[in-house]
Amino acid sequence: MLVVDACVALKWHLKEELSEAAADLLLGPDILIAPPNISDEIIEGLLRASRQNRITLPESFQLMEDWGYILSSAALRIYTLAELSASQFVNRAIQYSVTLKYSFYDCQYLALADIQECSLITADKQFYQRATPHYDKIRLLGT
Repeated sequence: MLVVDACVALKWHLKEELSEAAADLLLGPDILIAPPNISDEIIEGLLRASRQNRITLPESFQLMEDWGYILSSAALRIYTLAELSASQFVNRAIQYSVTLKYSFYDCQYLALADIQECSLITADKQFYQRATPHYDKIRLLGT
């Protein structure tokens, strides 16, 4: 299993640096998983790209629909809080957020990887640098 964060998953939709490397994950051998917040982050990322004029608003709606296809194809398994021990998951994410001085939302990916005892892949260099001393199974996309 491999936890994929929103920075990587957004690259499945937006043409940007390392998009091909991100797309390769969909075809690879790993079972891709994510925490419950990933869909919200994908939608926000697509809307942000639209506000920054990197894509049009109609394109963002189409890409949100494409996100739904990825979910329905079972290419990515999103865990629900009911499937996780909610208190353990949230507490672990909070602990990482405080320790790393980083967003609770980003630390949910790290908490899921820790609980599932698997690797996490991110395209966020700053998050990777902060998390690496605390979790040795984190990978940076493209390296």
